Amino acid sequence: LSLTAPAALAISPTTLTVSSLPSSALTYTTTGAVGTVTFTLTGATNSYSGATINASTGSVTVTAMPTVAQTAQTLTVKATDGLCQTSSSTLTLSVPALSLSPSTTTVTTLPTSTIAYTASNASGTTTFALSGATGSYTGATISSTTGAVTVTAMPTTTQGAQTLTITVTDGASRTATATLTLNAV
Repeated sequence: LSLTAPAALAISPTTLTVSSLPSSALTYTTTGAVGTVTFTLTGATNSYSGATINASTGSVTVTAMPTVAQTAQTLTVKATDGLCQTSSSTLTLSVPALSLSPSTTTVTTLPTSTIAYTASNASGTTTFALSGATGSYTGATISSTTGAVTVTAMPTTTQGAQTLTITVTDGASRTATATLTLNAV
């Protein structure tokens, strides 16, 4: 009589890092399972509740990324089969970076309206600033609360093209930048 030990249960992927909200569920699979496999998701901290798992399919749905206050989340996806074999995977959900859009803008003629800049993934209140003007150029200003840039005069050929930096700072002191180029006329 010979007995063959069952293959060890293995989960795949073994590690996964997600830095932005996924457009579909994250899929976990197993090999070497005996009987029914049950999946669990554990390890959330700081009141994070934006990820759930389907216990029978291993499909993880992420409905919200962690905030700055919640910090990055290192979760454990665990599979358990009918013989109580277990295998685990690490799922890391990063706090999305603060970003500013559009990231680059080039203006060749005097705009008829403001140029809007929008911060994404901000924590708390945002503050916008405009910098980088050279020479005597003073024809652009920014609303520190809305990020709207008003250009009242294009730079002259004497002043030269202006490459300005728009900086947004959020309540967690994170920053993001964008570039506005104003061609000389």
